Amino acid sequence: MRVIAIGGVGGRGGNGSVLGGFGALAVADLAVKPGAILYVEVGGGGGNGGPESVTANAGSPGFNGGAAGGL
Repeated sequence: MRVIAIGGVGGRGGNGSVLGGFGALAVADLAVKPGAILYVEVGGGGGNGGPESVTANAGSPGFNGGAAGGL
């Protein structure tokens, strides 16, 4: 089975000044046995930063393991 995983994009910086980065891409071929149960966890992109460039206004993290945005 070929798996292609693409990460969510990052949110914009404070005041919408800087675009977020693109998500990473990973491709792999996996050996799967017939009848195997597969689980897929889907995450989301990061939130945009606040109106001011202070730590309290950093972008919110994407769900399922995303990290908080920088300034």
